[in-house]
Amino acid sequence: MRCLYLLFLLPFLAHAQVAPDGGQFCQAGKVRYFGRLATSTKARMAYPGDSSIDVTYYGLDLRLTHTPASLRGAATISLKSTLNNLGSFFLDLNSTTATTGEGLRVDSVKAGSQKLPFQHAQNRLTITPAQPLALGQALTLTVFYQGVPNSRDLGSFRFSRHESTTDPAIWSLSEPYGSPDWFPCRDTPADKADSSSVKITAPAQFVSVSNGTLVSKTDNPDGTRTYHWKNSYPIAQYLISVALSNYEQYDTPFTYSNQTLPITHYIYPEILPEYVLTLTLLPEFCKSLRIVLDRTRFYVKNTAMRRLVRGMAVWNTRQSVRWKPLH
Repeated sequence: MRCLYLLFLLPFLAHAQVAPDGGQFCQAGKVRYFGRLATSTKARMAYPGDSSIDVTYYGLDLRLTHTPASLRGAATISLKSTLNNLGSFFLDLNSTTATTGEGLRVDSVKAGSQKLPFQHAQNRLTITPAQPLALGQALTLTVFYQGVPNSRDLGSFRFSRHESTTDPAIWSLSEPYGSPDWFPCRDTPADKADSSSVKITAPAQFVSVSNGTLVSKTDNPDGTRTYHWKNSYPIAQYLISVALSNYEQYDTPFTYSNQTLPITHYIYPEILPEYVLTLTLLPEFCKSLRIVLDRTRFYVKNTAMRRLVRGMAVWNTRQSVRWKPLH
């Protein structure tokens, strides 16, 4: 069995100590969240993205600063044409707004070393391949872009701070239509990429977390640090996520049947002492579920719970984070 990494900013087991009825709390959080969602025009329609393409891979290379808030990215996307003689297609990417100055600007689009013509307007990035694509023909391209992700509406990408300190934090919350706020994509959960990769370069004070397995961590000469995360399982665009802060790492590995399940928590340092006791209970919790783990091995390796700052939970792919206790 391969290793499973469940990544926590705060442990979901703490909920058992602070809320007697977790179901009611989560239900109330969802009511509040989706009540706000109902006011979004975009959220009230089925949004398929461009059905003429099928995305198979997202590879994000992000460079982030907190102060000033800034994102510079290179998004490598592999796709296949679902039509014959496809002369152009579009990706969803929110453009800069004149009122706030927030949004993203595309610098160039390339397939290998060849620049591709593009237009970026009204939150659509329309790309013309060098030659029309045949049915099923594959194309890999890279979009180079920069800007400040939109903080309006549901706040899908935030430059924020801890609740009880001034320590900086950067995080994404893309469910359900927030991914185009910070990377180009086909904005529909119906089109799952086969795999994904996220590289995050930020000042070395940040511990940068994303989906899947941590492949490498590199200290750069300019005082930044690059984390490379790789996910090898199907993933919807809105489940790709990032979280950066001065996290403390706390491990509670679980061993059963002569196999070890690594469980890694990333936690705000000021609250780690409060949750150490709860974290030590997690291996016993896993022990009680070992039969379920054996029977649903694929799903356990592919899903984890993410706890949101708004007091609700969504499932995320191979990353589990929670911003604050559910008091």
